[in-house]
Amino acid sequence: MAPVSFSKSDFADTIKIKVMDGAVVIPVEIAGKTRNLLFDNGSPLGLWFGQKEDWMKQVTADSLIFGDINNKSRQQVIYQFPTLKMGSLCIENYPMTVIR
Repeated sequence: MAPVSFSKSDFADTIKIKVMDGAVVIPVEIAGKTRNLLFDNGSPLGLWFGQKEDWMKQVTADSLIFGDINNKSRQQVIYQFPTLKMGSLCIENYPMTVIR
């Protein structure tokens, strides 16, 4: 898996946020389209709710096993975002999994 990289370090930016259903989301650009992202900078990967999309790059070497409160588990494939633009910051290779 390619390492996550950031186009800048030690900087400040103003990013407009939205509140949707009580959650704070950030408009980001992915594959030329603006999307709303629930960005958790304390998580090692992102969660994409919905279907896999063509721009998602599958990482074949890794997968994760998720468990829930009912002791049910499932294996999830890991993908990487292409360039993710958040304000003036570009993030490359941010890992994620798709939750349906």
